Amino acid sequence: MSISSAVVNFILAHDGRKKFFSDPEKMEKHLEELRIEQSKPYVMPEEWDFETTVRVEKFGVHDCYILNEGKERAVMYLHGGSGIHQMLKYHYRFIKKMIKSEDVTVYLPIYPLAPTYSCKEAYPMLESVYDMILTKHEPSKITVMGDSMGGNLALSFPMSINGRKDMCGSIVLLSPCLDMSGDHPKTEEYYKREPRLTLYELKRCGELWSGERDVHDPIVSPIYGKLEGLPRIALYVGTKELLLLDAERLRDRALEEGHELYYHEWKGMSHVFPVQPIKEAKQVFPEIMADLA
Repeated sequence: MSISSAVVNFILAHDGRKKFFSDPEKMEKHLEELRIEQSKPYVMPEEWDFETTVRVEKFGVHDCYILNEGKERAVMYLHGGSGIHQMLKYHYRFIKKMIKSEDVTVYLPIYPLAPTYSCKEAYPMLESVYDMILTKHEPSKITVMGDSMGGNLALSFPMSINGRKDMCGSIVLLSPCLDMSGDHPKTEEYYKREPRLTLYELKRCGELWSGERDVHDPIVSPIYGKLEGLPRIALYVGTKELLLLDAERLRDRALEEGHELYYHEWKGMSHVFPVQPIKEAKQVFPEIMADLA
């Protein structure tokens, strides 16, 4: 483990986030604050300069940012944030690096979030965005990628359109949250290694995101969906995170079913390490780019 990674892991373990999101009262107050925030139009921070073309396409009251337009290959990037938070600066840095490294157009949906919305509103928007992408790119040239909760969507969304002839060419998952129920028998065991995410947060966000659906529905928890019909999958995860359990379960299912899945497990790394300001993120970046369609 690099010095930079050790420092980041220490900060993550001591920044108070885990304590805050383990407190139901504080969590509920935060959710009410998010309802107010989500009632306003999303505005991307002015200081986020992608140093390329940026265009915004409207989908009702929600936006999709189109970055580096006009390339043959496309990435539909679905940001993480527990299904309740907007994208953060580390998402911006990762996407900017991807654009500089690869000749790709990035589509960045600012999809509906809980607690104001649920998966019921998010999936129609994602399908509309995907249909728009198909008007400009061949399906085989499209990658659906996401981190954490965005990794959930990057798997569950293709599952939701499984059977269409215009399926994407690749799926890339970064520390994906694949089971929003938090009720697997080994959850507590894996939770002991997690410095940042909380079980209360996972379960509460799962309740909000599922809306009228059961939390075990593949639309909410794609670990319960079928892999047949999906393109190749690449998965990146650290050993120092709760969601390693989800990653191992998907790996094992892919092996059982003979589905093409490239599994990358990094020792000592924490949640969504590829987007962190650490040495290992620089090392793994070329591997992730090689997984694009």
